[in-house]
Amino acid sequence: MRQMAEILYQMKGPPNHNTAEAEADTTLRPLMEFLDGNLSIFADICEKTVLKRILKDLWKIVLSSLERTVVLPQSNDSLGAQLLTAAKGLSNLKGGAEAKTLTPKQCIIIDAGLETIKQYFHAGGNGLKKAFVEKSPELASMRYALSLYTQSTDALIKTFVTTQHSQVHDGIGIRITGNEKIKPDRGKSFKVLS
Repeated sequence: MRQMAEILYQMKGPPNHNTAEAEADTTLRPLMEFLDGNLSIFADICEKTVLKRILKDLWKIVLSSLERTVVLPQSNDSLGAQLLTAAKGLSNLKGGAEAKTLTPKQCIIIDAGLETIKQYFHAGGNGLKKAFVEKSPELASMRYALSLYTQSTDALIKTFVTTQHSQVHDGIGIRITGNEKIKPDRGKSFKVLS
């Protein structure tokens, strides 16, 4: 995935739908070489049901890794990683390396690449069913992540605030108890001892 990311990040310029498929093929080359080499071995030694299971798991892993490694900005949940990311950001402001975000051209290339990946895993009817591929949560998540690049900052902020508000007791209050079903008690006061 990192090789794909490096190839993709080198593709600059205005978006061009006419060349997106060819650029997607170039970007996907490391992934496709890996899949071809390993899946041919599995196809030779596995029963059809086992191979389908491997394909399903591999589909999920490929899309999740692609989303995490290439599409979404790099971040870790640990405080140390956040501080390191912030330090790198400050370094970039002072003239360091370019931040890794996707351009409209790169989004179009990834979208074209998704079609290629879907066709690969469907394998002309010999692989995964089209319905499984099209309705997979991993594909929906990837498409949603790509759509975030085309939204305005105001729309992104509004979406964030709305989702945060609905995640905290359906907008009722903040989470202060271990049991999510217990609403926070706002009416109690504490007696001050003198």
